[in-house]
Parts: sequence; C-alpha cells; structure tokens
Amino acid sequence: MAKNKAGRKRRWPIVLLAVALLLVAAALGGLWVMLRMYPYDLQPVIEEAAGKYALDPLFVAAVIRTESNFKTDARSSAGAVGLMQIMPDTGQWIAGKNKWDFSQEMLLDGKYSIEAGCWYLDYLTKEFGGNTTMALAAYNAGDGKVRKWVAEGRFNQGKYDIPFKETRIFVKKVLDAYDKYKLLYGRH
Repeated sequence: MAKNKAGRKRRWPIVLLAVALLLVAAALGGLWVMLRMYPYDLQPVIEEAAGKYALDPLFVAAVIRTESNFKTDARSSAGAVGLMQIMPDTGQWIAGKNKWDFSQEMLLDGKYSIEAGCWYLDYLTKEFGGNTTMALAAYNAGDGKVRKWVAEGRFNQGKYDIPFKETRIFVKKVLDAYDKYKLLYGRH
C-alpha cells in the first residue's frame, strides 16, 4: 500500500477497487433486468420459423414481446390469440394459404403461433415492398386499412405518421424493442 508524506498508508487503491466492483455489479444487475424485460424464450423455435421466411429472429422476438410478452395463452380484448396475437379469421386465412390444419386452439400452441406469425410477417413485408413499418402497421391494423391510409395520403410509410394511434404506438414499441433485442443479443 502506498504511503503519504506523513508516512501513513493511503487507502485509495482499496476504495477504487470497491467502487469498480460496485460499478461492475450495477452493470451486471442492469443487464439482468434488461434480459428479463426483453426475454428470448423459445429461441430455437423462433430462429427456425424466422429462418424459413428470411426474417430476423430478433425482429420476431420483438413482435412477440410487444404482442403477448411471451405468454402462449394470451388473448386480447379484440379476440387475437397466442404469442403472436393472431386473429382467428387471419389464422384460418393463413392456414388456408399454406394448406395447414387449423383450429382456433392451435393459435395457443407456441410453435404454431410463431410459424403462422412469421409467415404472415413475411407476407406483409413482401406486400408492402419490404417496408417494415408498413408491414407492422398492417400486422396490427390489417393490410386493407394500411392501403386505405396510403391511398388517402394519411400514411407516408413512417412510424410517426400512422393515422391510428394504437397502430402508431404498436409499431413504435416493436421497433424500439427490436433495437433492444439487437443490443442485448448481439446483432447491431
């Protein structure tokens, strides 16, 4: 330990070490909290389905977090069901397009919900020329409404000009969560 001019031992290296350890502990605690806030449950299922449809799995995780917070049995007041909050009519349409079996209860199965949701996100992304904001708006409000907003000049493809508040908030939440997922899980 270093001594000062009076010959007493200086304790500052121990204090600096203690402060450094506290900062590391706080950072790790903050990381733990962020990982809990932005879970990546069902990662293999998400990655498999996202891979089939050329979607970033972290984008899919952001949609799931926003829609259901990873609760497989989630149901919305509007009637959307499962992890990816698919409306039963939309689920039936998706199944028909893919020649899949369908029942409303199947939307409560995590793997089925993720597969159907990824297919639908891919479909909407292609329908809107790769514009993620428009695809997300359509995922939330329906592609017919988004096309109507665009035709009326009420939506110019930006996340802040979506005319319906609920959809605007949904798109912003998903895109913000997507940024967090990329930061936490290593894709920038």
